[in-house]
Amino acid sequence: MSTSEHAILCGKCRQPVTARTESHDEEFGCRDCESWASKAEVFEIAKQYATDAAQIGFNRSVSSVARKSKLMTFKGKTSLTKDYRFILADML
Repeated sequence: MSTSEHAILCGKCRQPVTARTESHDEEFGCRDCESWASKAEVFEIAKQYATDAAQIGFNRSVSSVARKSKLMTFKGKTSLTKDYRFILADML
């Protein structure tokens, strides 16, 4: 298994997520969009995005192979249909 690092971005405006310094709670999010969440929630949303984006990437590969085949067909999603508050950079 390989590992890589990806910045967490706001899902709406694609700006990097930062810590809210004026809050006593640990909140992270986007200053431009005023979208804030706990650290755990930001990670959970970004993790779900990563899982879904990886599946879409796999589906695109299979779809490409199936298009070239007379014996194989593919029926599945090849684009994300859900909006995510927080995403990972360079996933799709």
